[in-house]
Amino acid sequence: MSAASERPPVRDRVLQVLKEHPIVEDRPAPEECTQKGLVASVGSTRTYVEQQLTVLELEGLIERRTCRIRGGTRRKAAYCLTDKGKRAASFLV
Repeated sequence: MSAASERPPVRDRVLQVLKEHPIVEDRPAPEECTQKGLVASVGSTRTYVEQQLTVLELEGLIERRTCRIRGGTRRKAAYCLTDKGKRAASFLV
């Protein structure tokens, strides 16, 4: 079995990254919560991560927010887990 086939699906990796880097109210969001940050963190293409974000949002596991990002001056779209997403992510290793 190759190393790539042993990796969790991109969907699970996105949930795991968002679990590890939560958005805290009244604080700048981590870069990992942006689309660009998620692409870098999960090691997939922008297009595929974008597709997974859309599916996860439609399933109610994540929500998109516009907020300041750590180290940045402009507001950007960032993603965070919903309560349903936190429950789903709690089962990930």
